[in-house]
Amino acid sequence: MSYMENYAKKGILKNGVGEIEHWKTDDDGWYISPLGMHVKIGNNVDIGFYAILCNYVDIRDDVEIGSSVVIGNRVTIHKGAKIGNNTSILSGSTIGKNAIIGNDVEINFYSTICDGVTIHDGVVIECDAKVETDVLKNEGGINEKESN
Repeated sequence: MSYMENYAKKGILKNGVGEIEHWKTDDDGWYISPLGMHVKIGNNVDIGFYAILCNYVDIRDDVEIGSSVVIGNRVTIHKGAKIGNNTSILSGSTIGKNAIIGNDVEINFYSTICDGVTIHDGVVIECDAKVETDVLKNEGGINEKESN
């Protein structure tokens, strides 16, 4: 029995009726999106390869999470949100309904991305920020990742 099947049997992994078919597997059939403890996953959730979900993560219905995403402890991602590849959402953060987070984004500790907000590729959101409007990569006032 795989560790994912074990989570499902314990009732920690919730996908409507407890199915785990939306989890990605590699060529050998191994599940490759590790879960922390007490992770809640809603219906119609798609999580990409090599995503890491830490403890007490709450993912609501109709969420898409890209590959190589790290989601810290006690993060809530609300219905309809989309998270791009290579993105980090650190502990205590909240992603609002239908928010769109681009690729290579860093959302630091205890930040809130409000409903419907779009964060474009390569943006860094500072700790304890409340983002209420869309953030473009080239906007001033938001720390961006350094480009080489």
